[in-house]
Amino acid sequence: MATDLVSGPTRSCMREISSRIELSPLQACWDGSGFTPGPPKDTSGAQRKRLFSSYADHITWSDPEQVTRAIAVFERMLRAYRNEVERYTGSGEETPQQKWAKELDRIRRDFEYDGYQITDSLRIRKAGERRPDHERADAELYTEALRVLRQGLSNVRLWPVVGGDAG
Repeated sequence: MATDLVSGPTRSCMREISSRIELSPLQACWDGSGFTPGPPKDTSGAQRKRLFSSYADHITWSDPEQVTRAIAVFERMLRAYRNEVERYTGSGEETPQQKWAKELDRIRRDFEYDGYQITDSLRIRKAGERRPDHERADAELYTEALRVLRQGLSNVRLWPVVGGDAG
């Protein structure tokens, strides 16, 4: 029997998160993933949990290709969940960002059990794994950061000397 690459407890964690994401953004996380929903095996919970189960219950969790696609869905879900958490100010002494940091720590622990790491940019990867799609996005961000820095440096060179003799 093949071993699941994402354990039941980690999938349960994501199922719980699905209940905290609005239905339309949750559906958008699955759209384009290549998965086809089917009848959910776990019908407990409300509409969002059933939506999650209608996809997740039909994934072969021991198939690396399917797991890679599911991980991409989980990344989108984490971004949607972060938006939900940070949208509400709450009534406690915790800021939305502090609440998100606490939630992310909890989620990371579940994924670490399966050998995954969640980056600060909410990328999920196997410990020590390199993913070309992440590298491409990171390279684009790096290129944009360099462009901004170069523009800033050019602007600084154009500033007049302040409080002194230029000659």
